[in-house]
Amino acid sequence: MATTRVADTYTNSVAMTVPSCEDVTAVFSYVTGGSLALALNDLLYLVKVPKGAQIVDFALWVPDLDSGTTLTLSLGLVNRAASAASFLNASTVGQAGGLVTPFNNPNGVVSGSVPDTALTADDIVALKAAAAAAGAGAGGTLKGYVRYHMHTSVW
Repeated sequence: MATTRVADTYTNSVAMTVPSCEDVTAVFSYVTGGSLALALNDLLYLVKVPKGAQIVDFALWVPDLDSGTTLTLSLGLVNRAASAASFLNASTVGQAGGLVTPFNNPNGVVSGSVPDTALTADDIVALKAAAAAAGAGAGGTLKGYVRYHMHTSVW
C-alpha cells in the first residue's frame, strides 16, 4: 500500500505574501535514515506552491534509497494530470544517489520541461516512487529547492 510522507520543511514552505513578479526559492529536506524502503506509488510531499506561481527551476539531491537497482523516482506537481511526473520521470537517481536539475540529469529523463504557465490553483511538488526499491538504501538527507516566479494576474 502506498504511503504519503511530508518533508521536514513542508509545513512552512510557502511565503504567505509574495509581491507580483518576484522570484521565490522554496527549499526542502527530508532525513531518510537507513530504514526507508520506498514502495510503489509512495509519495513524499516536498514543497507547497501557491496559485500564480510559474516554476522556473528546481534541484533535487537524492541519497542512496535502494539496496538494489529497481527504484525509479518521478518528480512533479500532485494536482496536475501527470501526477508527480511533470519534472522528472522514472529516474534511477535514487539507486545510488545524485543530483538532478533540468539542465544536469545523468540518471533519468526530465519530462518535457519545467511547467511554463502560472498555476491556476495551489499545488504540491512531490517525489513519487514510480517503481519500488528492492530494499532500504544507505539513506541520508534528500534535499533541494523549487524556484518560481509569481504572477498576480491569476490571483
